[in-house]
Amino acid sequence: MSMMDMTTFEWEPGLVHAAGLRETQLPRLVARDGDR
Repeated sequence: MSMMDMTTFEWEPGLVHAAGLRETQLPRLVARDGDR
């Protein structure tokens, strides 16, 4: 997931809640992008 996707979550009302639930997964996603 790219930073752009996270920004999309911020302005998407329905996804804001989902983004909050995924907060614990963000570190894992960031590390994933770091590998690329």
